[in-house]
Amino acid sequence: MPSEKSYDVIVVGAGISGILSALALGKEGKKVLVLEKSAVVGGNCRTYEVQDTGFFVDTGVHAITGLDGGPLVKLMEAYFNSVPKFVPHGSYYVRYRGGFTPFPNTIKGFMNFKAVSRSDRAKLTKTMLKAITHLSVVEKSDISAYDFVKDEGISETGMKLVDTLAYFSSGLSMKDTPAWRILSAGGLFNDGIRNIRDRISDFFRLAINKSYSEQGYPIGGIQTITNCVLNSLPKNVKIKTSDEVVKIKENKGRFDVEAKSGEYNAGTIIYSGEAKRLPEITEMPDGWAESAKKLKQSRAMTVWLGLKKPIDALNYRGSEVWFSEGAPYWAMPTTGYDPHLAPIGKQLIGFSAFLHHEEDTAKYEKYLLETICSAIPRIEENIEMKHTQIIIPEKAAISTGIKFPGVKTPIENLYVVGTDTDMRSMGVTRASYSVIEMLKEMNVSSWRLR
Repeated sequence: MPSEKSYDVIVVGAGISGILSALALGKEGKKVLVLEKSAVVGGNCRTYEVQDTGFFVDTGVHAITGLDGGPLVKLMEAYFNSVPKFVPHGSYYVRYRGGFTPFPNTIKGFMNFKAVSRSDRAKLTKTMLKAITHLSVVEKSDISAYDFVKDEGISETGMKLVDTLAYFSSGLSMKDTPAWRILSAGGLFNDGIRNIRDRISDFFRLAINKSYSEQGYPIGGIQTITNCVLNSLPKNVKIKTSDEVVKIKENKGRFDVEAKSGEYNAGTIIYSGEAKRLPEITEMPDGWAESAKKLKQSRAMTVWLGLKKPIDALNYRGSEVWFSEGAPYWAMPTTGYDPHLAPIGKQLIGFSAFLHHEEDTAKYEKYLLETICSAIPRIEENIEMKHTQIIIPEKAAISTGIKFPGVKTPIENLYVVGTDTDMRSMGVTRASYSVIEMLKEMNVSSWRLR
């Protein structure tokens, strides 16, 4: 009879990639143990109430992509007992000192984009065409966005726009962000495996781009996704929180796992923590470990504001970017999707910005709040609740000169999942891609994920 300490699979970490892995493998008949060092599961895929205020905030601002058959949808169809209800995201907007306009995702739209000068529109359009032409020939070129725009005579405001788009596409500046990543985030570039038809289709996207239509927000907040995973777990999956893994050792084709609660044994390990930290708990080949250590991370601040009453400037469904002066931010009025995230008749908005690692968080919070109050008239007088979060939005930021390790490690039956193993998309969608790749490598999902 198998020991209670013996499992088919041990998943290290209960972020969204970890619990999705546990769900899939559990539904495939594996006996699974999930060990999580913190007291909660879901990682950044969580929603919670702010100190009995009636305002429910997500861990960072989220928009879920790929709802037209992307990786999360495939996992939901294959393994979930119940699925979240998503509200269409709506448009992306740009707020600027002179107005508020939808962000363009076609060449025609960009030529009429009034948030930058006519001269910058022409220069940026020319640069975009040059970048897409280059990327249609060179697979995943490592050229940065900055290298494409630096010699084009673009104004300071235009350069701020490119830098802001870089930060919200990868978490890093335009000097560190590959140009393809910005184009991919805007739906102008296919960031998966690209055959000739995909490359040709990039040019059609310049005229007709419907990428925003496959994005949405889950009713109940991002926690709803985590809850649906947990509610779908079969009895052969066990999760232990506040239980950190301190050592993993190979032992005769299996793995001995030392955790704070005791010792366990498994045939397969799925590691869903930060890839660069895996060598701290198990021996990894030097080349793999050195490559993982080079992965870069970004740091983000999200300020959530609860308003006494809705204001017209934020009465829309979608999200907005501010870039021209002050602190660049990405904002989303989440009560536009689900009014129950705030007390009746009130409004909740999250404002996310990226921080330099040496940035003083208290000073930057003040700077961000000053920018918000300057950009959105009448918001300051309506603030009832303020809640600030500092988070690492992705386990690794997509940057030039960096290669993600991939889900299969050099050690047999040791896999890594999460947002530092796949460069496609971001957040929950990127985590879902990694889980599907892991299942393919394990060859356990052929009938469910066709």
